[in-house]
Amino acid sequence: MTVKSDMYMIPGKSIMEKEDKEIVLVNINRIYEKMALAMRSISDETERNKVVKVQRRALTKVRTDKEMFVPMTVEDVKIGFGSNLDKLPHNTFRFMKVTEK
Repeated sequence: MTVKSDMYMIPGKSIMEKEDKEIVLVNINRIYEKMALAMRSISDETERNKVVKVQRRALTKVRTDKEMFVPMTVEDVKIGFGSNLDKLPHNTFRFMKVTEK
């Protein structure tokens, strides 16, 4: 038996409809971008620290410099990306569907 995994793109607005405990794959470049924006534009230090903590935790899951996506819970995605989910590029979020062949 072999296992085949396919990654399917998820529009950002569909993330809001998913359950908080579901896992999605997030483009690492978007995490870095949002971290830079959070550091510059969130004036409330407590909120900024909360957002950056979630983003750093996600980046610690990166094993090699060739990985493009990192797993995050939907709850963490909502915290880390805020209300801009529907404005993110198409290739930001993916979910992995595992099927037996």
